[in-house]
Amino acid sequence: LILGLASFKMLSDVSATWQNFSAISLEKREAVVQGQVKLGDAIHHFKNFILRGGDYQNQFGADIDAIRLAMTGYAKKGSMSPAETALLAEIDQGASAYQQAMQEAARLRAGGASVQEVDRAIKGADKSIAKALAGLMNVTREEAIATGQSISDSSGSGKRWVLGLNLAGILVATFSALLVSRSITRPLGEAVQIAQTVAAGDLTSDITIHGKDECGDLMAALK
Repeated sequence: LILGLASFKMLSDVSATWQNFSAISLEKREAVVQGQVKLGDAIHHFKNFILRGGDYQNQFGADIDAIRLAMTGYAKKGSMSPAETALLAEIDQGASAYQQAMQEAARLRAGGASVQEVDRAIKGADKSIAKALAGLMNVTREEAIATGQSISDSSGSGKRWVLGLNLAGILVATFSALLVSRSITRPLGEAVQIAQTVAAGDLTSDITIHGKDECGDLMAALK
């Protein structure tokens, strides 16, 4: 029963750790991946707007909105560390700066600037978002490592409990067996000694009866 309870506790701890990881860390990671995908789309639509104009500016705006939505979802997945809060703020600020860069590109393009001139004017506007998203990905990776270590620790602790209980059970069983063995062999030894004394012709031995079991019956017969 004790072994069963120990095993159940170990499994419960591992299950709780994994459920917490699935509900929070994995969903945070998914939000970051979504943000990175949408940033890639935004970069693509930004470049296409510089080259071709058209509706790419609106598509770019939808991509930036999607990045913000993904980060809002990230923020709702449980408590956040100061590092996560700072990175989310950087992404929001970077998204605003990137939108301003698009507006500047549209103004330059409308003014007849060349593709090279527009590109030089707004080059690297996406870098701060990409860097902050990479930082959030590192956070989720560290959480995954910590969760794996926690599960490993719980499993190791459970194994030690089971091993300790097994050893305790073996010791108790061994001690009980020794007591039982002693309760049988000691009276038998006395009976053998008395029998040998009687066989030698000495009938003066003091015989003490210790119980009413078979050994006690034997001692009574010798008496």
